[in-house]
Amino acid sequence: MSEDRSQPTVAFATVGCRLNQAETESIAESFAARGYSVVEFSADADVYFINTCTVTGRADRSSRQLIHKARRKSPDSLVIAAGCFATSAAEHLQEAGEVDVILGVEEKAPSFRLSAC
Repeated sequence: MSEDRSQPTVAFATVGCRLNQAETESIAESFAARGYSVVEFSADADVYFINTCTVTGRADRSSRQLIHKARRKSPDSLVIAAGCFATSAAEHLQEAGEVDVILGVEEKAPSFRLSAC
């Protein structure tokens, strides 16, 4: 199956609860409505969107690893980290150059006002 590179591509990864999963699905639909082709997180993408969580140490670690993976895979791509971990580690992520955009819980999906984090 060949990939249509005429459309910009976006890949998603989600850490955490069902609410985070639902938010990611909604955000993916928004990207698709704007002409983006959604690809697997392991694929090359123009944008990587990681919906993070910080409820446990394991969630922190998974969030950090996904952000590192996206940046290593495609250094020139836009890396967006959203959610609880991104907010709590924002200063470190910015200083380390790990992400291009950090979205807090309220910013990532305005239609969802509840947060499990």
